[in-house]
Amino acid sequence: MKRVFLVFFALFCAAGVSLYSWEASDLKKYPDGIKPGSVIFNIGTGIGHLQFSHYFLPPLFVEGEVAVPLGGLPFGMGGIITYSGDRYAYKHHYLGMQFRILYHFNWPIPKLDTYAAADTGWVLHFIDGPDSSIGYLAIGLGIGGRYFFTPVFGLFGEMSLPLIEFFWPNGLGHLAWFKGGISLKF
Repeated sequence: MKRVFLVFFALFCAAGVSLYSWEASDLKKYPDGIKPGSVIFNIGTGIGHLQFSHYFLPPLFVEGEVAVPLGGLPFGMGGIITYSGDRYAYKHHYLGMQFRILYHFNWPIPKLDTYAAADTGWVLHFIDGPDSSIGYLAIGLGIGGRYFFTPVFGLFGEMSLPLIEFFWPNGLGHLAWFKGGISLKF
């Protein structure tokens, strides 16, 4: 129990120190290495649900973003294309296409880009069997971070929460709740 308390105390102290060095003007700045017009691509895979035995292909995705300031704030706009597949009695294929808007946080850590994202789009659902559906609307929120080892190459991780997925209630999780991969910045 003492170890758990010490870990939380250390995290609390680290968060306090980083907030102490933060300034209100940082809300209007992009993180280190990102400027208006920067293009960032994320390529990777994720976990959409925890029934691993049903995956024949976990969620694979490509995300693109352009840094576009809105009202003087560090926003980005882009899109996501996702594909995944499950196997139950028949194979189920999911192709997601979403629009995304991101807000970039500027922490005083070089080469680190953290962000909050909101996305919406449509997931097409196909079944290799007698039944099929057109898909469902997907709306979600996410938080993530990228660390760039070079001016062009980095790694990223993101946690997403699908808020609403209409027209196919069992579709929750086919857009990767947890994802990670590589980031390329131009």
